[in-house]
Amino acid sequence: GGMAALRKALEDKFQDQIGVGVFRVTAVDDRGVTVSYRTKLVLVVYVGPNLPPMKRAKAASHAGKFNAEFATQIQMQVDDLDDLSEDNLERNLRRVGGAHQPTSFDFINISDEKAD
Repeated sequence: GGMAALRKALEDKFQDQIGVGVFRVTAVDDRGVTVSYRTKLVLVVYVGPNLPPMKRAKAASHAGKFNAEFATQIQMQVDDLDDLSEDNLERNLRRVGGAHQPTSFDFINISDEKAD
């Protein structure tokens, strides 16, 4: 599961297509006395490396349609699957997270039954 499975699915099926999806990350804030869980939604638009240039230009419009439907915290357009890493996603989530930062992010949502 997790990011490795997402990258594999995109690599296997979207080499000549635009892949658009939303996935969930759980922000975990463990302060010792109390632990809180918050759901974060991430929009990913993957532009396959074999996609013709005219279709590449349409990737942003696909992202807009998904973002209108879901309240995502971050949106990422990637054409290199190495950009779709937990480190990169955490950096982006922290950048938009404001002053109160969670202590960690759960990318496989082990704690999903606890998330709000």
